Amino acid sequence: MKKIVLLLILCFIFIKAEAVIIDNQNFSDKNFEYIAKIWRNSGQYKKAVYFYQLCLIQNSKNINCKYGLILSLVDNKTPKTATYYLKGIKRNYYYYFLKGYILENESRYYDSFVNYQKALELNPKCNDALRGLVRMLDMLGLPYLAYRYMEKNPKIFNKNYIYRLEEDKIAFKIRWGEMNLPDNKNRFKETDEALKKLDSLISNSKTKMKNENFNILKARFDKIVALRDRYYMKEVIKEYKKLKKENINIPYYTLSAAADAYLYNKKPEKALKYYTEVLKKHPKDFESKLGVFYCYVEMFKLNKAIKWIDKVNVNQPAWIKGKFENPNKVDSATAAVLARYFADYMNEAQKRFEKMCSIAPANVDLRATLASVYKDRGWGRKAVKECDFAISYNPKNKSANLIKALALLDIQKFRKSEKIINGLYKKYPEDLQVQRAKKLFDIYKNRYELTVEAVFGASNGINYGNNYYHVETKLYSKPINYNYRVYLLGYYSKGTVEEGKEIYKRLGLALEYKKSNLTSNIGIVTNKNVNKNSWFIDGKYFFTDKWILFGKYESYAQNTPLRALKNNIYANRFDVVLTYRNSESRQTDIEFEKMDFNDSNIRRSISLSHYERLVTGPYYKLNTTFSYAVSSNTKQDAVYFNPERDRYIGVDFENIWHLYRRYSYAFSHVLGISIGNYWIENYSSHPVWVIRYEHRWDIGDSFNLIYGITRSKNYYGDIEYDTSFYFSLDRRF
Repeated sequence: MKKIVLLLILCFIFIKAEAVIIDNQNFSDKNFEYIAKIWRNSGQYKKAVYFYQLCLIQNSKNINCKYGLILSLVDNKTPKTATYYLKGIKRNYYYYFLKGYILENESRYYDSFVNYQKALELNPKCNDALRGLVRMLDMLGLPYLAYRYMEKNPKIFNKNYIYRLEEDKIAFKIRWGEMNLPDNKNRFKETDEALKKLDSLISNSKTKMKNENFNILKARFDKIVALRDRYYMKEVIKEYKKLKKENINIPYYTLSAAADAYLYNKKPEKALKYYTEVLKKHPKDFESKLGVFYCYVEMFKLNKAIKWIDKVNVNQPAWIKGKFENPNKVDSATAAVLARYFADYMNEAQKRFEKMCSIAPANVDLRATLASVYKDRGWGRKAVKECDFAISYNPKNKSANLIKALALLDIQKFRKSEKIINGLYKKYPEDLQVQRAKKLFDIYKNRYELTVEAVFGASNGINYGNNYYHVETKLYSKPINYNYRVYLLGYYSKGTVEEGKEIYKRLGLALEYKKSNLTSNIGIVTNKNVNKNSWFIDGKYFFTDKWILFGKYESYAQNTPLRALKNNIYANRFDVVLTYRNSESRQTDIEFEKMDFNDSNIRRSISLSHYERLVTGPYYKLNTTFSYAVSSNTKQDAVYFNPERDRYIGVDFENIWHLYRRYSYAFSHVLGISIGNYWIENYSSHPVWVIRYEHRWDIGDSFNLIYGITRSKNYYGDIEYDTSFYFSLDRRF
């Protein structure tokens, strides 16, 4: 023993190996084996190799020295030499263990796993092989199986390694929960199990997380990810704040989960801050790059959103290493088109999506997004067809079914829409888009509606009344049997004409019908000033998404001139409008109107109007409407304004600035300028104009308010100037 201690001392003070060899006759192979083990256990593998070789010189049949030499050679990063010595080993269980150890060092993990498994088959009590098998399962991304094997003999494993493996196993369940198909009704099963085990692992540890046990701390990180995957977003933020309070350095993937939670909870500014931090730590994190894009969208910074996502898309290669398709490329390309969609570049978005769908016709999500563009362009029927095509590939696709339900709501197929929305909400109550769809349908189905339109004005003329105002209100019931609504209507108008003040009051009860291609109203009205009861009926029919026909008949028409009413003259009115609505950016209307007055006058008018959006974008739009109208009256010298023939030609320029948008809240202001020429037979023609300024508010999904002021120059044989204030509101409650 003294010789061994002396030899170790000599080695520690760097005496050359030759000095030791001189006295090797005084040492047995067991002495050299003992010294070699000490060196190997202390991590001095080169010295361990040397003494194992001395051991074999003393006794070439010492099998433990051969095993130790092979292990030391592997530890010394010389696996090829180790393989050479392995050839002389009998093929028993330890042979397969050693081979597995060599292959592990060469990063051939699956081959290593096979050999460790073979060793355990030959000797189930080989702890070295069991440890190797667990390591390889862990390296192969199967911590769940690794943990199961570890449980066979946990005493041979380090406590911290057990904690780490258990946490990895739970993390694996989290990832598995993320990968489960979203249509699976048990899609949160793995995530829920992972959360339970994470809570158990964290609560059972009394170790100080920050300093002493990284594995428990990692469990806390993964818990935040699992909570995010489970859509427990408030809990995500709560746990994240705890970590921040403890001044813990949070990994990028946990920070990304916190950012997702803030974005989900409609706090895009905070989400953007954390996504930015993630990208500083991990610049290639693709999900966070998409997160930044959606933050810009929700913050109404759409130009930044376009610039950002275009850069992300350009930097995403279509192929990885020239061999494998990059799954992120489709997502980045889709987001780049969505950026145009959100910014109201609808035509460009449509063309891009149609091109992408032609390249990948079976991509259900792409087709669902294209259908969404169709829907928002006013083509609900086309959107449904596109969704049906997508659903034929995957009947359970959430996006396709959701867009179809919203399109069905737009085209008034309420029962079908409700069935799909309720089914989706039952499966995906946590999904924000599904929640919004349900909210929109519930607003239609379960709320009353009040509409008010009012104008207050003053004019220096008397043809249509000066110091005038009129107010029209409608109060609707909740839908009855989906397609019907009963409503009360009221109209009050007052103005000063040449003969004096005139007041016009109307009260009525009506029934609205909406289903599929038809919207119709029928009602009865009491007219107070002429003491007459009247009725009306109208209908709007959609032949297609673009071709629409509207017709109306009204006895004792509401738009009878006040001056006519003052003289006990009233009119029945017939109106028909044929519309070609190409999209949200283009529409043409042809209208024919006939008013039959009880003073034997018949007024006929024909008008043509064409609406065109000249400039579009997220913050500014310029709309134009060209108008041409002619009318004639059969009676001459009526007390109200009724030229034998007249004609108007003009154009309106509507400038819209979108100043604010926050989810379902929005504010815009509008400056409109109309210029034209009005001609009256037997008189002359004069230029006329109207300037208006208005505010438009969207206050949630159930309240819209518009108000504004106008100044106009009119010609009725004499020049008249008019100033008026107007407002309209639509409130569902």
